[in-house]
Amino acid sequence: MKARQLVWSNREVQDLTKRFVSIADELHNLRKGNSSDAKFFQTVFSQKKKHPGHQGVFLATPSGRLLASSTCYEAKKVVALLRDGLSAWEKLAIDDRFEPKSELVDMTKFNRPEDHYPEDGLVLRVTSRDLPESSLDGERITRWHRYYIWFSQDEVQSMLPQRLERGSQHAVPTRVADRIAALALLDKGLVDGFTKPFRDSEVEDAALSFSVREVTDKEIGFQITGTTATKTRDAQAFVSNMPRYDDIPKYRGLKTEILGDAVFDLGSKRFTKFDMIASATRFGGAYVGRTPDDWSEKPIGFSFALGKPIPAERIAPEFPDRYPWLAQSQKDVSFADSGVGLNGKDDRGPSVGDKAPDFEACLLDDIVDEIGSANDTNIRVSFTSLAVGRPVILAFGSYT
Repeated sequence: MKARQLVWSNREVQDLTKRFVSIADELHNLRKGNSSDAKFFQTVFSQKKKHPGHQGVFLATPSGRLLASSTCYEAKKVVALLRDGLSAWEKLAIDDRFEPKSELVDMTKFNRPEDHYPEDGLVLRVTSRDLPESSLDGERITRWHRYYIWFSQDEVQSMLPQRLERGSQHAVPTRVADRIAALALLDKGLVDGFTKPFRDSEVEDAALSFSVREVTDKEIGFQITGTTATKTRDAQAFVSNMPRYDDIPKYRGLKTEILGDAVFDLGSKRFTKFDMIASATRFGGAYVGRTPDDWSEKPIGFSFALGKPIPAERIAPEFPDRYPWLAQSQKDVSFADSGVGLNGKDDRGPSVGDKAPDFEACLLDDIVDEIGSANDTNIRVSFTSLAVGRPVILAFGSYT
């Protein structure tokens, strides 16, 4: 998101990208998957020589020949990278650009999680960020992270009280509340450090209640209240390029209080409004990269809102194997890690068994999400470049 704001909004960058087919995609499944699009990424990535890590911008031919790559957050450097890539492209003979004998992605074999977007269900856009705290510097406080959580039509119906009359209250089923606690209320990503999801068994509390506050012949208004608590033993991993500490925290977790407002349309049987915030206290080290000054209890906030049914927001949720209908549809697809350590082994021990900050502390700025390029899409579209004769920009990780 940071790069989208600082790099892809730059006019010169935008002008140069018109000479490419621009692709933004989720990274982890592509790194570990065995689908044709994952193999394409792995082919491109295997040729990189200079920049570290998997994140960044990769410029490639439609058949997977790397032209240039880099990781940076400066528009000027990305402009130079794009020009280098175009120069390399223009020097290639036509056959070398397209390499007709090489195997391309078979688009008929795609079966990605986003293909199962719950059109008749519920998609929530989640934004999280650390809240002001004296021991954290200001630059870290302004970081934020965005992701999505999905619910099927049946799960939506399970959120509603049987008696749709004012004053009725309904406890959301455990499977729905646990998904929010285990997969959405995470201290992760650009907040500072990386974390894995919680197991369902590590959810100590997940109570979510819908109370009918208003009824008309067309819609039902709800107040949402709840609490969650999670705790796990995968507090801090030792990774070769990260600092090593002698006294690492044994556990990490969150405790949250939830407040929200929702409107359900009786005609379409869909939520037309779903605004919810979670005010939380996090504790312990992140899975990777959290320093000792950040191990004690710290405030963090989450906001939930309806996802927009536009291409840029039809993004599959993380950890799709934790969604029953996605797991069933993706039996032959290799998913990203949703419960094991970086070494491929489950390094979490058994789960174990403070008051959250005031809700006023959790007012999160609305994130401007119109900055992204209209070309933002997933990797499958890159192969339209065969028809239009353009190289491909692949943006992964921090660039998406």
